[in-house]
Amino acid sequence: MAAVLRADRVDVEATVQRVDAAARELVLRVRVIPRGTLGEEGGIAPVSDLTLQTTEATLGDLAYKAHERLATKDVQTAMTGGSISDYPFDTYETDVGFGALVGGREVPVRMLFSNNGTLFATDATPVPSRRGAVVALEVFRSEPSA
Repeated sequence: MAAVLRADRVDVEATVQRVDAAARELVLRVRVIPRGTLGEEGGIAPVSDLTLQTTEATLGDLAYKAHERLATKDVQTAMTGGSISDYPFDTYETDVGFGALVGGREVPVRMLFSNNGTLFATDATPVPSRRGAVVALEVFRSEPSA
């Protein structure tokens, strides 16, 4: 049975920009779009202050002011497991997740995840969560193209 997509929600587009295996972190570019009555003019600004809460691995929550145009933000996310000494077979893990508060009220979140990194591939598995949207990521070296 398909999940019902609510009109009043916050969409989060999270895209891996790069992976630094030595530092054990990846950089996500995050774009936030409030939908329905939560956003103005097709989602370019929230109608009330919007806080995007992140998982432990991500360095800090993101805050957006009411009626101000939303800009994309890059956030660092820590990875665990793996060792760079296992190259080219090193594999890392992390959780990427977002919850949203608009005007201090918890609202539904839909995450759209993608990977623009060239040296690493990702495998994202949705994780059930009561608060927001979460995926468990496995990060591993991309296979060279022929």
